[in-house]
This record gives sequence, C-alpha cells and structure tokens, in this order.
Amino acid sequence: FDPKEFEIVGLSEDLHRTFQEALTSRDWLNYVWKNEQVEFLIDLMKRTMLMSEWIFNEENYFLVPSLLRNYHHDEDISGLECVFDFSSSFLPIGVFQRLVCLCIAGASKNNDKNSEVPIARPKLYKNYAVIEFEYELVISLRENLESQTIILKAADDLRAAKGYQVVYSMLRKLNSDVMGTGLIYKVLFENPSNGPQRFISHNDAQELKLSPWFEDIRPEAVQAETQNVDLNMFLDSL
Repeated sequence: FDPKEFEIVGLSEDLHRTFQEALTSRDWLNYVWKNEQVEFLIDLMKRTMLMSEWIFNEENYFLVPSLLRNYHHDEDISGLECVFDFSSSFLPIGVFQRLVCLCIAGASKNNDKNSEVPIARPKLYKNYAVIEFEYELVISLRENLESQTIILKAADDLRAAKGYQVVYSMLRKLNSDVMGTGLIYKVLFENPSNGPQRFISHNDAQELKLSPWFEDIRPEAVQAETQNVDLNMFLDSL
C-alpha cells in the first residue's frame, strides 16, 4: 500500500492502525475493497474466523488477528494452567489466531450487551493474548510452537472452570467449522496440590472433580453444541 494514497483520501491513521494493531475500520475496508461486496466479505471473514468485531472503550473496529506482528516475551498473568496439547499431531498455523478471533468476538458481544460495566481492552500479540471475556473473567492464551501447545490461564482461580468451558467450546467450534474436525489434541490441567503429577489428563481431572477446573460444573456443561450452529447463536450460548 502507498501511504501517500491513503493520506490523500484521509485514511492514513486507518492504514497505520490496520498494520500496527491489526484493527481496521469500515471506511478503510470500503476503500480497499472499492465499495464492492463489503458486507459479504466482512461476513465471510467473520464466519471463517479471520475477523471479528472489536467493541471496547468506545472503539468500534474490526480485528484481523493474522496481521498481529509483535511477539510477547514478558511474564504471563498468574494462575493455574490448562494445556491444549497438539504434539501427537501438530498445531496448524492459524488455529491460535482464529481462537483469539473467537474470544474477541465473544468479549465484544458481552461488552456491547453490558455497556454499563465495560470490560478491559484486550492485549494482543502474535503469540499471546490477555482478554477479559466477561466482567472479571480474565484469561490469557499463549501459543508455543516449540511444544505445539496453546496454554490457557485464568487470572482468578474461581473463574478457571468458566474460562476452560469457553475456550474448549471455541476450539470445538473452530474444529468443526473451519478445520473439518481434523484437529487432534489432548487437554491437561495443572494440579493445584503438591502431588507427584503437575498436570493431570482431562479424564482423570474430571473423575477427581479437580479443583478449580471441575468441582462446580457438570461434565456436560463443557459439551456445548457447536456443529451446525450459527456463529452468533454459538457466541450467545457462552
């Protein structure tokens, strides 16, 4: 893109925001798509989880996670870990970005519905995200390509079960709608006690009702319907 061209049409800030923050405006999309099929393309990108609404702090943009450039190397938020381990197969490129896209779509919807109690603006990087999905439910997601894992943390252990439900349901939705159910992974939960195993398998954690992951939720609570469900209806169900 020629910066001078966008300066002439008054979209230089939009150009900068798009490629520095991965946040783009409808005006910018109208211009680059020449006002042709804009609504169709936005809807297509939303349904393929390449774009989501961004409604935070009176900002109203579209997020395109694949445009995020910067990597996060600092400390994570505190909290117990839930590991989505793809190492028995592989973690395809784009899965993490689509998962972030879904989380932002859900958080924006929650923020828009409950505007009297605004939630925090997300912090996003190419390999890391901190998102307040709903009021006082703050989660982090980190992609580790070396170990082929996505690591979830909840800032408040009391909300860890809900954080897991949300992210697990989103991975299942992503798998069914975009990946053709081809994602293969196992889920491991950090054991808060000082036992011999730091991480416990999903089945064992569920059987033990491992606190805080399973003690207050029924097993079927994390089995939300994902196949053949409209994306907006799916997000509303969370």
